[in-house]
Amino acid sequence: MLTELFGADTELGCQEISSGSGMEQWLGRDTVVWNGSVKGKVCRCDVLVAGGGTAGAMAALYAARTGAETVLLEGQRELGGTSVAGGVSAYWFGNRFRDVQEIDKEVQRESARCAVPAEKGIWGDCDSFHPALKGHVLLRLCLQAGVNICFDQTVYGTLKEKGRVIGTVSTGDGGNLIVYARQIIDATGDGDLAVFAGAEAEYGSDRDCITYWGSLAQYTGIDSYQNNFSSMYLESDPWDTSRFIRVGRQRGGKLFDHGMLVCSRESRHIRGKKRIDLRDLCTFRCYRDGLYTCYSNYDPKGKLDADMVYCGWLVPQMRIQIPLSALLPVDRERRRIRGLYVAGKAVSATHNAFPSIRMQPDLMHQGAVLGMLAAEAVKRGCDVDELEPGEYQRWISERTGDDLQLADTCAADRGSYVWKLKKEERTSWVDVPFSYEEQKLSSILALVTAEREKVEIQIRRRLEVEKDKEIKRMLYRLLLWHGCGDAAERMEQELEKTLSGEELPGRKGSVMCAQLLPDHGVMPEAVYDLNLLSLSGSALSMKPYERVLELLERGKRDYEAISKGIYHYVECFAYAAEHTGRKEFAPLLSRLKLFPELKEAVKKGGGADLMTERFQILWFILSRAQACLGEREGYEDLIRLLDADSRSLAVSAGLALAELAGGEESGETLYGREAWQRWLDRRERLPVRITKEKRW
Repeated sequence: MLTELFGADTELGCQEISSGSGMEQWLGRDTVVWNGSVKGKVCRCDVLVAGGGTAGAMAALYAARTGAETVLLEGQRELGGTSVAGGVSAYWFGNRFRDVQEIDKEVQRESARCAVPAEKGIWGDCDSFHPALKGHVLLRLCLQAGVNICFDQTVYGTLKEKGRVIGTVSTGDGGNLIVYARQIIDATGDGDLAVFAGAEAEYGSDRDCITYWGSLAQYTGIDSYQNNFSSMYLESDPWDTSRFIRVGRQRGGKLFDHGMLVCSRESRHIRGKKRIDLRDLCTFRCYRDGLYTCYSNYDPKGKLDADMVYCGWLVPQMRIQIPLSALLPVDRERRRIRGLYVAGKAVSATHNAFPSIRMQPDLMHQGAVLGMLAAEAVKRGCDVDELEPGEYQRWISERTGDDLQLADTCAADRGSYVWKLKKEERTSWVDVPFSYEEQKLSSILALVTAEREKVEIQIRRRLEVEKDKEIKRMLYRLLLWHGCGDAAERMEQELEKTLSGEELPGRKGSVMCAQLLPDHGVMPEAVYDLNLLSLSGSALSMKPYERVLELLERGKRDYEAISKGIYHYVECFAYAAEHTGRKEFAPLLSRLKLFPELKEAVKKGGGADLMTERFQILWFILSRAQACLGEREGYEDLIRLLDADSRSLAVSAGLALAELAGGEESGETLYGREAWQRWLDRRERLPVRITKEKRW
């Protein structure tokens, strides 16, 4: 195939090549550009897809079926990515449109032919599958469609002409391959091409590198897989990846085998023309350039940092519309990087919105839609984002069955939702059946996601006439959320009663879908109230926090009991310290860091125990909060974390120091302890920076 597709070796004289390097690559910082010579085999095509995983294989398949000369570059020796080489051979939520249904039916046929049993899942007969058979189906269908597939190819650069991405450079056993294309889809899963081309990006959260857990598949038999998402790692760091593999292989007990491909649930988020956040999800937002719909529960496996979640308002189990503009990468000046589209999990979304849009069937559908539109754009001699939305949405509906319709929309007058509030208003969907789909916009979420000036007057008016105690409590909480400090005294009185017992109150609500904390943001109601109190902007009383610390110090701290929420009780001190800037929290944070379980976890470094890494994250959060208050102890412990076994934690510590320094000499913070120590020696105390902007 390579002989037919690629010509003889060609010298790429002074073609402009962009590539990432070192820490800049995974952080999405600077792009290294050089004018040099690259020698390799060259070809030209209509559509180039880099990455043949969950989204990429479908993008190549549908581009070829729509009539485009298509080249697919894949770093593994099989298609399917996470679901095949990564061994995550089961769906979890996600829409099943006709593009996904076709793959599932073909896998079913192959399973029957090979006498491979398939378990019926929650949503249908195709929720579980044999990874090798799915890979075989994707390969067969792509070859039948005429896709030119090049395996074992690692893409390491993009080719540009007048600022437009026109090709890629990759390498493998056969040497360099240089591919020019009219439309290029970055389906690497990590947005590699976009970063090489100069796109802005973030790794994990926009504040640190604490991502959702990655996976090293565990096989209990030749055809059975079990979930092993339990730790994070820094993808660009070979040492950290090796550490993750070593720890992963120590887990699981007696197993048949482990997977070969390390899968990250979350890595880069490329910044696009539109960035999806929790407000978009919770309000059934639709777009003129709507591209596809997702369906999921809110399933973060790892650490959140959304204020909305920390104050007790979780994301519904619902359908979500994603616009084309979230797949269009931009540079730091927010200029569109033309000729390139991002597919897969690296699309433009916040760390907190990402859990609802990451499901395999949804990403398969996304790839199919994008591949089809790339081919249509080639036919018309334009870019995908120059196609008429109404026309391409009709194609999507006709060819896949996705009509891009959502159940509800948000009314322009947000204040009207104040009068729709009822006692039974949901704030959590962790206890609904897996087949459930929220059809109506929650009144309370409409008010939470609104701007203060559009709802405060109506909230106060209803408080004047409301008799029901539970509804009045909702209204006071909404006032606190919107920074109205006059509601703080009432919350403090409630917390005094709630915390009057001999142990910390656990969660009253359901924990049905929640896993080992801090996953899912499922906390005791008292923690939500403590977090909410810290947003009041008033001179809040320290008594509730002092009482919580007293109960934590003298009680049994069972972190693995989800309903007890001990992890979040500890964390709420850091949350309050950062949001209030109150120096009174400094000694409380120091006392928390004396807990033996936290101190031992930091000394221990890496390990197979599931709580070790969680304790290390908690230690980092407490240290960062101390530093935000200007405490030397916080700075010193962040500096120590620069040498942590987990590179995600080490770099997170560096980023925290850079944030606290206000960006001054922030480049030094990424390169180790010695540089920072020299810098600290020149400053007795760093300036304090407390952010008041809500995190979505």
